[in-house]
Amino acid sequence: MDILRGLSLCRFCQNHFLRNFSWRVVASNFSTTSANLDFKQPSPTRGFGAVYRLKRGQAINKTRYGPLTDLPDFTFLDGRPTPLAPGQKRRLDEKKQMTTVIMKMLHEMDSAETYFKEKQMEEKQHREEIISKKFKPKSS
Repeated sequence: MDILRGLSLCRFCQNHFLRNFSWRVVASNFSTTSANLDFKQPSPTRGFGAVYRLKRGQAINKTRYGPLTDLPDFTFLDGRPTPLAPGQKRRLDEKKQMTTVIMKMLHEMDSAETYFKEKQMEEKQHREEIISKKFKPKSS
């Protein structure tokens, strides 16, 4: 609270200020200290617990992927396959479409890389030809 001593804020504003800013006091060589502000702005794309889930390798939004969204809602006791829900079918179609786009882009990248390497080899050969055709000093 000694950081807020110079500011004239009401109790609500002080609490809001402390919740939305994280203070880090950095001491360098034990002689000078400085406070560094990181503004934590909640955004619609990152909901509650997003940082927690990202640190553990999960989706930002808990309804994006995972067992609750990818696995069937129920199973038949006699072993029949469970029909896909409309949302599951839509997500599978989106994943297939995204996979085809990614594969197409990867193929384009590979072909561009081979073209670039071939072009470099041609330029290198052209330079070597020019150097070989130049006049050479007489040997005595």
